[in-house]
Amino acid sequence: MTRRFRLAPLERLRNARLEEATQALALARRTLTEAGAARDGVAARISGALPRGASPDAAALAGYHRAYLRDRLAEAETAVAAAARGVDDALTTWHAARTEVRAVRTLHDRYRATLAAADARREQLVLDDLAAGLSSRARREHAAAGSR
Repeated sequence: MTRRFRLAPLERLRNARLEEATQALALARRTLTEAGAARDGVAARISGALPRGASPDAAALAGYHRAYLRDRLAEAETAVAAAARGVDDALTTWHAARTEVRAVRTLHDRYRATLAAADARREQLVLDDLAAGLSSRARREHAAAGSR
């Protein structure tokens, strides 16, 4: 039996994919957090955009400004929804990569257990041979001592 795990290159490749998926998930979560903060900032500006003067022009400008902020809020909501989908996609990819890595790791663990069992059997055979040799030698010496 060879001592080298044949799927080691596959294990390294899947570990690399898992690392990439982990980094992509972290980036997606960071993007979602930033999009949520931007949306919250726009929502806070809408509530604070009240007309300062009593003139009709100030009220009209405040209305236009609030309409502009509502459009930006809609865009920010769209960005948050897209970022949430990105997180879901990245999480799905990460779960798939993790499953693949776990499958190869399970095979590798079984391989190590098989090698350990083979080593234990080989060692036991050596010990049995040594014990048989000592026992045979002891019987010969006992027989030789009894015939004297």
